[in-house]
Amino acid sequence: MPNAKPESANRPRLADYQKQHKSGNRTGRWIDTLPDDIRSEIMASDAGARVITGWLLGLGFDGATESKVEALLIERRKLVDG
Repeated sequence: MPNAKPESANRPRLADYQKQHKSGNRTGRWIDTLPDDIRSEIMASDAGARVITGWLLGLGFDGATESKVEALLIERRKLVDG
C-alpha cells in the first residue's frame, strides 16, 4: 500500500516528539543565526524581503529565503510603528 500508515505501536507519541524538540534539538529561527552586524544592517534599512534575500545569498548565506527574512522584517515594522 503506497499510503500505508505505521502501526500505532511503532510510531512515536506526539508528546515524546515534542520533548525532543524542546530539549535543544531545535535551532530556532534561521534569521537569528545571522551575525549581529548583518541583522543590524537589515533592521536599519528599508529594503524588502526580496532585496534582502538576494543580498544575503550574494554574501554566501545559502539558506536565505524571503519567508525566512520576513520574520525579521516583522520585528522591524513593529519597531518603526512603535
